[in-house]
Amino acid sequence: MIGLDLHWGHAACSPDRAARFAASLGVGHAGTVQHRIIGGTTYAVSGAKRGWSPAQTSGGGHLLFTGYLQNAPEVAKRLGESSLDPATLYAAAFDAWGDRVDLELIGAYATILHDPDQHRVRLSSSPISARPLHIYRGQNELIIASTPRAIFATGAVEQRLDEQKLADTMFLNYRDGQRSWFAGIERLGAGSRAIITPHSCKVESYYDIAALPQVRLKRDEDYVEAARDLLNDGMRASLDGFSKPALALSGGLDSSLALMAWCDVRGPHVPLHTFTVCPEPDWDGRTANHRFGDERPHVEALLARYPALSPHWIDTRGMSLDDKLDSFILMSHGAPRNPLQAGPEMADGISAYIASSDDFGVKQAEWTLDWAQTVGALTGGMIAQPKAVTVEAKPEQDFEAELTRAFALDARDQAQQLEQAILNWERNNDPAEQIQASYRV
Repeated sequence: MIGLDLHWGHAACSPDRAARFAASLGVGHAGTVQHRIIGGTTYAVSGAKRGWSPAQTSGGGHLLFTGYLQNAPEVAKRLGESSLDPATLYAAAFDAWGDRVDLELIGAYATILHDPDQHRVRLSSSPISARPLHIYRGQNELIIASTPRAIFATGAVEQRLDEQKLADTMFLNYRDGQRSWFAGIERLGAGSRAIITPHSCKVESYYDIAALPQVRLKRDEDYVEAARDLLNDGMRASLDGFSKPALALSGGLDSSLALMAWCDVRGPHVPLHTFTVCPEPDWDGRTANHRFGDERPHVEALLARYPALSPHWIDTRGMSLDDKLDSFILMSHGAPRNPLQAGPEMADGISAYIASSDDFGVKQAEWTLDWAQTVGALTGGMIAQPKAVTVEAKPEQDFEAELTRAFALDARDQAQQLEQAILNWERNNDPAEQIQASYRV
């Protein structure tokens, strides 16, 4: 977690404001938060030792780094650096390579580089997987932090929900990667960098996965071997610095591949703790097509093959899909995007499944709108289950327009059901307590 509180003029941040700003970064996180006021600007980072100060570039810039690097030893060797501290290493790499630094480093991170002499702030985030940065640009101030909570802690910004963001999210529209959940606060998307001055802000995406060089090998087996080597390299980097690693093991492909890489890197007979979530004992067994609801049989098959594993079964008795979601939203000042892995979307239960063909032409998309079931529970169960929306589109057709049209038609139908349900509820005059009791949050 990192933060910068900067006044473009000569006004300095007050010590009280700086303390609030820094302390807000540490809420819910282990370790202490350190901050320094340099030239009237507050720099803060979580997890640092007492006496911390920002890393320095050769041009006098102050660098803040959050996240991790997976190729730090390789980069340090290339640069002739003895330190593996990510912030120090990034500063040295920026001195050597300039903006190319983010294409040379591998990891999940975000950085803030303030050049006080040039009155310029440079932000960057790693491709694909990154750490968040939230940005508030006022008339004479710039506040940047890993979480919006720190921005609000300064007292300079009103905490107000962005209704357009909320509306877009309800339709699973995430195209505007710079829009945050709060009005007046922007985000830096993954694989992006920004240059901010007192009078301008330029954001650009420096990474395009489609622009990667093509790989051509002689045999199919060579591709498999190369992919396995990369997976094992990733496992070694992930294990670096951990003495007692553990694995969240499911019946899916991802964690099974991670287990295979563990066995390649550490050996199949080295003990490893695994953790698997199990359904409630009274689960009815219903699942969607091509999915399974109980991971345990699949994990037990892996246990039979790898007896060195030490399994732990997580009991979900009495827990709903949105268990502790309110705490998650409170801590992150945001809502999870993937409802299948991190709880329901905006706590209303929107979920989606898209199947695409292998010739880049989308053949079919199926959407399941579970929000109607939630509203039905809140209104006494008087709304029918929504139907899946199916769109047939040829490669040359505008799939997005077809999907939007079908989604809008289905949404109007659901709105009519909702309106009728509300009328029925008003006629029945059910007490509010019964409605709330019918849905366990």
